[in-house]
Amino acid sequence: MKSTGIYLFTFLFSLMVTTPASSQYFGQNKPRYTNFDFKVVHSPHFEVYHYLNDRSELTKVMQWAEQWYDMHEHVLHDTFSTKNPMVFYNNHADFQQTSAISGNIGVSTGGVTEGLKNRVVMPLAMSNQQTFQVLGHEMVHAFQFHMLLSGDSTGLQSLANLPLWIVEEWPNTCRSAGLMQIPPCGCVMLFCPMMCRV
Repeated sequence: MKSTGIYLFTFLFSLMVTTPASSQYFGQNKPRYTNFDFKVVHSPHFEVYHYLNDRSELTKVMQWAEQWYDMHEHVLHDTFSTKNPMVFYNNHADFQQTSAISGNIGVSTGGVTEGLKNRVVMPLAMSNQQTFQVLGHEMVHAFQFHMLLSGDSTGLQSLANLPLWIVEEWPNTCRSAGLMQIPPCGCVMLFCPMMCRV
């Protein structure tokens, strides 16, 4: 009996020693090296948070956002009832410090669309073409989230049930198919018919 108690104590003690304590985790928060002085600018469909000094750069990006919105609205037959938030960073290093998205952001991430608040968060890329393409890609996600969140029988859980290749490849398919067309809906209609409505 006494040896059983010793074995039990030894077992429990070894579990406590080998299990890492989450309260002692170092570096849980992202480092922020710079405090950004964000300003808010409104366009017809967006609420843009930025700290860009170059007004022409901001104007160009807002025009692109409205252009992408018009294309997606025409094809998807969906419109935002409230202004969609967008956050622009001046470069990728600043973007990696964002607190809008939890977790670390890798160097290959061009932008993120957050599902719950449906906000697009992205840096200005090295070239205008890359910024334009990433913005269009993220705008497709904004429409996906909007359709799922505003649907009568859908929600973010519906998006979690979709295979990642549909969620991520649909914007690429739309872009490579031309100006902006509905993707070949043969396989997509099986998984997300509400996204391919015409």
